[in-house]
Amino acid sequence: MTIEDVKHLLIIFLAAGYIFCPNSCHAIDPNQDESLVTQKTTPVIASLLASKDYTQYAKVNKIELKDDMVKVVIIVNEELLPRDFVSKYDLKEFKIRKNTANAYIKLDALKKICEEPGVIFVRLPFKLRTLFK
Repeated sequence: MTIEDVKHLLIIFLAAGYIFCPNSCHAIDPNQDESLVTQKTTPVIASLLASKDYTQYAKVNKIELKDDMVKVVIIVNEELLPRDFVSKYDLKEFKIRKNTANAYIKLDALKKICEEPGVIFVRLPFKLRTLFK
């Protein structure tokens, strides 16, 4: 096998990885026209916020809503404290650990919190599921 063969295999491998990898693993291009909500959340949260009937979308996708609030995990820069967002965005039932907050947040506040420069990412909490009913 020659060096040229290795180069061709590497190019094929990288191209295949780029094609088959979900968008979330690609670097975010700052010149892209994506909204901050799309960049800083999972596709499920972005779709929830974009849906016209969010209660139906939440029900179909098994997202827990409580008083028109959704439970999320908010990850912020290490320079910031998640506690700074508690009163500003009216977070409920929150638990804070280092640069992460688990809390219920209103959907309109969720859009706004994604626009904060110190917020790195917002996702739904992980749910443990059993294999047996």
